Amino acid sequence: MSAQRTTIFLILLFSVSALLFAGGAGEKPDEALKIGLLPDADSLPFLVAREEGRFSDAGAAVELVMFQNPVERDAAFQAGQIDGIIADAIGSILLFTGGMDVRIASITTGRYGLAAAPGSNAGSPADLAGKEIGVSSNTVIEYVASSLLSEAGIPDSGFKPLAVPKIPVRMELLLNGKLPAACLPEPLYALAVARGAVPLGDSNALGMDPGVMLFDGEVLRERSDEIVRVYRAYWEACRNINTDPDAYRDFLVDVMGFPPVIRESFSFVEYEYPRLPEREEISAAADWMMRRGMIEAPPEYEDLCFDAVVEELEQ
Repeated sequence: MSAQRTTIFLILLFSVSALLFAGGAGEKPDEALKIGLLPDADSLPFLVAREEGRFSDAGAAVELVMFQNPVERDAAFQAGQIDGIIADAIGSILLFTGGMDVRIASITTGRYGLAAAPGSNAGSPADLAGKEIGVSSNTVIEYVASSLLSEAGIPDSGFKPLAVPKIPVRMELLLNGKLPAACLPEPLYALAVARGAVPLGDSNALGMDPGVMLFDGEVLRERSDEIVRVYRAYWEACRNINTDPDAYRDFLVDVMGFPPVIRESFSFVEYEYPRLPEREEISAAADWMMRRGMIEAPPEYEDLCFDAVVEELEQ
């Protein structure tokens, strides 16, 4: 598949994915929990759980709704069209400090990578000083890019973040050399590297777990028993992927619809058992946001994080 055809394919895939991933055939009951996803590694266990019937086995009615970028996902969440989203610490703190009744129920496991354009002489994040880096603004993507450069001694003022919200467009600008570097979620990070981009580092190298499962606060308080059942199905899918990741390579192509090159090039993450983010993780994210003027004060950890679901899972 040519680069141009791959990009058109991905844009069409992401644009119609709300239809493709809206829970399978047939009508969902009104009481189904609606969970918003992006096409990334964090979302994979939810999609596997649905395809393998694990939500039904756990007695959980779930509708998965896919979005092509965080802006559309968050707009639907704020409008009350979905009950929960796979989000990140940055977006969660923004919504919470903005007055929305939201709570983090757990981390999710993903990977976000920083890559330079094909043919680049860059060998580390330090080599991106002064250069443009494609990101989605004020999200985990920009946070990871900033953190990787900070580890290399480059402050936020030492590079130029360029907002390119649509992930496949960001990837193609990188591959065409129109961006010196970009930060991408998996599996598009793996796809970019397979097509010649130069890997410079990722969130796993930083010891980061920035992805989170965020719910509407009222939904979480009133339907926590249902959400626990969702998590049981999710963890069953995680365990299966961890045990035999190669068995899910076809899934990436046949179900998620990614180009065939992903089948062999993708490196699966090791999914963690659901837990709350560490206080230090929330504190570090909030500190970064305050330095950028995104928030005035950090949220109280106990107010932002809801511990009842993970506690019930451990019983």
